[in-house]
Amino acid sequence: MIILDPHAEPIEEKKFSGFGSQEEQTSEQNADAPPPYEQHARSSSLGEGSSAPLSSSPPLPPLPPPSPPPASPLPPFVSPSTAPTIPAAQQAFRATNRQRVNHISLFSRHDAISGSYLVDPKLPAASLNADIFSSRTTGKTTTRDRSVDRYHARNTRRAFGAVPGEQDDSASEDKRSWLKRRTRMPEVNAAFRTRHGAIKLDLAIVGSGTTDGMQQKSKRTRGRVMVASRHGRINVDLYEIQSDHCVDLDVSTRHGKIAVFLPPTFTGVVSFHRHGGPSGIHFLPEFASRARTVRASDGDVLVTLTSPIDTSSSHSDYALPREGEDCCVIGTRHGKITVGISGVDQLPDKLHSSGGGLISRFEALVDAGTKQFETMVEAGAKGFENWVEAKAKALEGTLTGRA
Repeated sequence: MIILDPHAEPIEEKKFSGFGSQEEQTSEQNADAPPPYEQHARSSSLGEGSSAPLSSSPPLPPLPPPSPPPASPLPPFVSPSTAPTIPAAQQAFRATNRQRVNHISLFSRHDAISGSYLVDPKLPAASLNADIFSSRTTGKTTTRDRSVDRYHARNTRRAFGAVPGEQDDSASEDKRSWLKRRTRMPEVNAAFRTRHGAIKLDLAIVGSGTTDGMQQKSKRTRGRVMVASRHGRINVDLYEIQSDHCVDLDVSTRHGKIAVFLPPTFTGVVSFHRHGGPSGIHFLPEFASRARTVRASDGDVLVTLTSPIDTSSSHSDYALPREGEDCCVIGTRHGKITVGISGVDQLPDKLHSSGGGLISRFEALVDAGTKQFETMVEAGAKGFENWVEAKAKALEGTLTGRA
């Protein structure tokens, strides 16, 4: 309940003018506005007719003209993901420059092998760590793989009855040491093998030191080279044998064609072996003019080749190469063989090409069927091996769980 006092003075009504006068409102607005405050102060102090500039700062300098482009543009950036790479197979099996090698062994299933190699029998072989060849199961250290040496020794003994160079010290007084050396197979200095890939090589037998043209044949160093393939073609150009060296060349295939060119200084015996008979063996003109047949049968042909420089050699009375002389073994089952002199004879186009006709088509069909059959056999063997490993792991896991 409200009680009014009758003696109280009446209250004067005052007009409410908001928050203050106009000047006070302007100052309050300037105080609340964001910085800078100088522009508002200067603008409020200037009259309407004033022509003074709003800011006293100097004008910005003009931008410099753009620089001209470089005379030679920079090469585009190539990221590592788009940079060109060289496959490992091409680097290993297709040498682009001449390589001096010894105890080299290249094997490929389907990739081709090509290149130029200088075989030096006295070049020190790279020493490998023995741990690389250690067996994981037995922990024993294995020795160098001698399968290539055994294969080469078998082909040479079948052609000549013995391996050239292994009977030179038979008159030694130490019979036990001689027998040990006699049973040990000579090492192959260079081996090139494939299953289906072609092989094309340019070879030379060289030495590390200077050559001596008057060196005796009995002191010549023998370089052993083996080239083999199942179904691939082989083209070997042995263009040089240094005067203080001799060569023992072994070239063989199952179904692939063979073309071999021997150097003009080759002096020794050449043996040919072909299951289909000598009808598939072709001598090029220069080779045919230097070769003399010693023995021939349905599957073997033995000829001697004499160099025009050395005409004193005669092999008509025996088939085994003499010490320090060259020898070559060329064998195939169903392929064709062409042999000539390097730098003189040329491989005919009709022999170099695949050719046509019913016989060529039949040979191609047989090769394709053989390759397919071998692929199926390899796939089946690999699948069976994987199945056996899986069963062994499962059995091992079961025995471990029971224990």
